[in-house]
Amino acid sequence: MKIFLVWALLVGMSFAVDQNSASSTPNADRSKPEHATSIQGADSPEDMQKLLAETAGTYRGVKSFRIEREIVAATESELMTLSSKSLVSVTVAPENRYQIVRKDAGTWDIHESDGKTEWIWYPWRKEYVEKSVERSSDPEALSPGESGIIAWLRQIDKKLASGRVQPPQTIDTGHGRVNCMVIIGPPPHQQRDPTMQQQTTYWIDRDRKILVKEQFVMRSTVPEHKFHSEGTTIYTTELNASFADSLFKFVPPVGTKKVEKIEFGPVELVGKTAPPLRLKTLDGKEFDLGSLRGKPVLVDFWATWCAPCRESMPHLAKLYDEFKEKGLALVSVSKDTIQQTLPGLS
Repeated sequence: MKIFLVWALLVGMSFAVDQNSASSTPNADRSKPEHATSIQGADSPEDMQKLLAETAGTYRGVKSFRIEREIVAATESELMTLSSKSLVSVTVAPENRYQIVRKDAGTWDIHESDGKTEWIWYPWRKEYVEKSVERSSDPEALSPGESGIIAWLRQIDKKLASGRVQPPQTIDTGHGRVNCMVIIGPPPHQQRDPTMQQQTTYWIDRDRKILVKEQFVMRSTVPEHKFHSEGTTIYTTELNASFADSLFKFVPPVGTKKVEKIEFGPVELVGKTAPPLRLKTLDGKEFDLGSLRGKPVLVDFWATWCAPCRESMPHLAKLYDEFKEKGLALVSVSKDTIQQTLPGLS
């Protein structure tokens, strides 16, 4: 296929599990404007350290939890404007049971485990992998559900120790008004581009001692380089809750197949049977690729808007003329949504 597609995904912007990545929450209503109100009083650095320690203790003490995160991000520069939304939900229960759901514009995967078996499911592809859970002899080893966001939150007192406390705010995250301490996080350990300025701000619920919001901003410091990127993460958290056993047991939906391995990127097809291809020709007749079985067949996917596709057509015509006496069949499949033909092409 001679279609060149550039796919840009902006999915995680902050959160920093050592990669300064962020994710987010499914249940927040981002259609409503967020409101923040400054409140009287000021927090001291000592107040910040105390609340951070209490917050880390909140996460360290839980045996079961569900943390949902939603991030809405936007990037604007001279040459592009991008926006994205991603969802991540992590549910963990005792006995190494967990469910991890990740969804953005390009991917959707679900990891589930009942403590004995793990299933990795890709709903859009209707495929899943099943494998036994490997027991670790290390008592400190973490399950996949405990090695991501929760591991970072359990270290939040260390991660934000050198942060800067800001005036307190009461914010509306879509789940009610929350009285928050506001902390600007420390700068990244590695600044890849010195012309870029980045900052992450965190909002911590004083009453529940949990993180409820995070905002990442990156902008260019060079006037000639117009660049601004911003991502806001809203957290929805349940701690020490009881979750149904069915949440951790995968039941394949109808039409979903079990595979040994999920293939990503280019797939080696040499020597494999071509998949079924049934289409209509320009004159409305049914075409079945299987009708050419036994012949050498070249299938070319193209579109009128694809310049490289159009440029390749004379070469394909020459190739066909050269080998048609040896039985070569050339099948040209248009990706256009409506019937279009190029001049001189039937």
